[in-house]
Amino acid sequence: MIAAPPELAGHKLPGGRYRISAAEAAELCRLAQGGAQGVNPAHATVVSLRSLGVSIGELCALCDFDLADGPFLGELSIDFHAPLETDVDYQVSATIEGLSRHPSRQLGTLDKLRFRVDVFRPTGEPVVELRYLWILPRGGRT
Repeated sequence: MIAAPPELAGHKLPGGRYRISAAEAAELCRLAQGGAQGVNPAHATVVSLRSLGVSIGELCALCDFDLADGPFLGELSIDFHAPLETDVDYQVSATIEGLSRHPSRQLGTLDKLRFRVDVFRPTGEPVVELRYLWILPRGGRT
């Protein structure tokens, strides 16, 4: 029997800072094959996940989950309050909103990790809010 998931609702991650260089922005635009100039909106995910203040492995460990067991993205919502720009020292904060256990016929037992990441300008103005739902498969088909 798998133990109950840890109670993490409200847990604040250390967060951090992130600065998008012009070269990094150009590379992501090239990879996205959009040909656009500036910062691609997809860069919000890069900023958010690189600035949690913990690694993805450490985030999984907080959930008593091994990164090697393959977490995957279930949902992502992104709300922009302003466009991302290069050469701005963004401040990033992150909070775990919940970790819950669910049965699944296809995956067996799984946990759903919900967390929110907020990106702000140095002045405190909000730029983007990201809400993640990650699936953490525990195995043991039901």
